[in-house]
Amino acid sequence: MTLIELLESFPTDEACRQHLIKMRWPKGVACLKCSCDRVSELKSRKQWTCLECRYRFSATAGTIFHKTHIGLRKWFIALFIILNAKKGISSLEVNRQLGISQECCWHMCHRIREAMREDHGQIELFDGVVQIDDYYHGGDPRPEDKGKLKRGRGSQNKTTIVGAYDSDAGTIRTKHLPNLKQKTVADAVMPWMDAKGTTLHSDEFLGYDKLGRLCREHRQVNHDEWYVAKDGTHCNAVENAWSLFNRAVIGSFHQISRKHLHRYLSEFDSRFNSRKQGMGKFFDRVLRQSNGRMLPGKTLTNGII
Repeated sequence: MTLIELLESFPTDEACRQHLIKMRWPKGVACLKCSCDRVSELKSRKQWTCLECRYRFSATAGTIFHKTHIGLRKWFIALFIILNAKKGISSLEVNRQLGISQECCWHMCHRIREAMREDHGQIELFDGVVQIDDYYHGGDPRPEDKGKLKRGRGSQNKTTIVGAYDSDAGTIRTKHLPNLKQKTVADAVMPWMDAKGTTLHSDEFLGYDKLGRLCREHRQVNHDEWYVAKDGTHCNAVENAWSLFNRAVIGSFHQISRKHLHRYLSEFDSRFNSRKQGMGKFFDRVLRQSNGRMLPGKTLTNGII
């Protein structure tokens, strides 16, 4: 699906609303409160009333579009350009393209990232060959601090992110961690994989040793000598994913706070894992995932994550 096809398919807000209804209730509209399918439509208000519990709801209730004052067509355009931007897109750029205030665009972008988040169960457990590596998020040291602050492991002023890549499925999961201690890494990554069927590929960092012992096999590559070890062990795929995330930070976002970093990682994971999927399928999947993922502005601004 291209942008032209999107605009032709959804020429009005009502067309967008009908598509959202189709994605949200493929078997027919049901009550959001009691799941009863006996509902009465109030066409003048574009709402339904449940005939069992008398609960009244709309197509956007309980989704990322909940109580929005922005037309659904603009929401669909924003969703498309965010999903289609390989290296991400800033709220200022969405503001320039849609003519909506930057503050509203910032909230829209975070709501869309919330809908893109892939929960456990949406991706099968990793097995086979799994590559793992870490990334340090934060700017380079200031000129006066060069030589005093570390840029990678051991850095005190950067946020640690760990990522695991399933070589067979071509999917990735990432998470920012307080540190890279062996227990911290193992506790974070173990829920992602079937350890008994996993061959773990990593560099020689000791933080992966506990996780490696829990896996079927742990192979390591010495990056001082090889990009790819003689037995084929490497972490190149996950390092390629880091390069894409790094270019997004440098080229589009410029700065990401630790408070919201997990939302940007959700966006990155979802887009990377859907890179071989058609845009139409990706678009509809995120629309379906928007159900139950309200993200009020207070949640974004009062410190609750």
